[in-house]
Amino acid sequence: MPAVRPAPLPAPRRVPPALFAGVVAVGLAVSAWDVRDRTTWFLETFWALAGLPLVVLVWRRFPLTGLLCGLLAAHALVLAAGGHYTYARVPLGDWVRDGFGLSRNPYDRF
Repeated sequence: MPAVRPAPLPAPRRVPPALFAGVVAVGLAVSAWDVRDRTTWFLETFWALAGLPLVVLVWRRFPLTGLLCGLLAAHALVLAAGGHYTYARVPLGDWVRDGFGLSRNPYDRF
């Protein structure tokens, strides 16, 4: 009786890095709209503003993994939200504070 081989698994779908870059660019643009303090927004989002073009410029020489692109995009969005509201006033942090009975907004720890 011949051995039965299992069917090969389909290749996992990969999220294109340009999609991550687009999401971060849109997130930064939205966070810059009607901010509490423009200087604070700039200071808190500086690394995302500097890092996105840097990653795009060096992409061919230093391609990043999909996991790293996703983690960098998530971190950039956390910075964008913190810059928009200032970290002490981000609604997600207020929800966590109220839900766990904390004394302060813990968003800066995310």
